[in-house]
Amino acid sequence: MKSDKINLTSAEIATLWSAYMNDTMAHCILEYFWVHAKDSEIRPLVGYARTLTKTHIEKMTHIFNDEGLVKPIGFTIEKDVKLHAPRLYSDEFMLTFLELMSKSGLLAYSGFIAMSSRKDIRTYFIERLHETTKLFDACTDAALIKGLIVKAPYIEYPTRNDFVDNKSYFNGFSFLIRNAL
Repeated sequence: MKSDKINLTSAEIATLWSAYMNDTMAHCILEYFWVHAKDSEIRPLVGYARTLTKTHIEKMTHIFNDEGLVKPIGFTIEKDVKLHAPRLYSDEFMLTFLELMSKSGLLAYSGFIAMSSRKDIRTYFIERLHETTKLFDACTDAALIKGLIVKAPYIEYPTRNDFVDNKSYFNGFSFLIRNAL
């Protein structure tokens, strides 16, 4: 009997495993943050991110089951987190973590999309990229308002185009060139 089902490629399996491990780890951290977050602007962002990771884990579990793949042994709250341990992190740290986590997610999901050929897997990661973009945007806005963003330095705007006309810019470094030859 011929099957019309297209198997996942090794790259697609790797992206799903990586995403699953990342989401289970992030979910554990976010559950801890949820117990301890107090700031009225940061707590909803923790809640949103927490909901995203929970949904991602459920969707990937469904994919693994549908494909007949073994599910990775991810992180769990029961084994890996003491939710009611004393507070270790400030709300400002939690916001910074969310912003950095979302930046990491933007990079990861864009790479996962590029490594996937099957339509449903690409669609899954494209949807995650859109969600992560919303999280990043909200976290960045909150961090800007709270003065937590470290911005790149400002420079004067260029007023004209300039081109290198000769190699005189090497003059100060000629010793490196001679030694390299």
